[in-house]
Amino acid sequence: MKAALGDGVKRLAPAEAGNYGTTNRSVLALGDIAAGETLTRANSALLRSEKNLRPGMRPELWDLALGRPLVRPVPAGQGVRLEDLLGGK
Repeated sequence: MKAALGDGVKRLAPAEAGNYGTTNRSVLALGDIAAGETLTRANSALLRSEKNLRPGMRPELWDLALGRPLVRPVPAGQGVRLEDLLGGK
């Protein structure tokens, strides 16, 4: 009976591992965002990225990132990452 019910702990299944990074919501550019342009709710959103596009920063960081200028351009549909705001790798 216990084997059928499990232990109640949610774990990532091996078949889900390849999709995990892109199926969670993250900050994505709604259109091309140029370097120097400010990140706003009009040019970014919390969305799930497609498997072939890079995901962005975690949703918890979006409010902190809003109003900050990007140091590098982010194409439409791509994730906005912290390094796009702060520089670095």
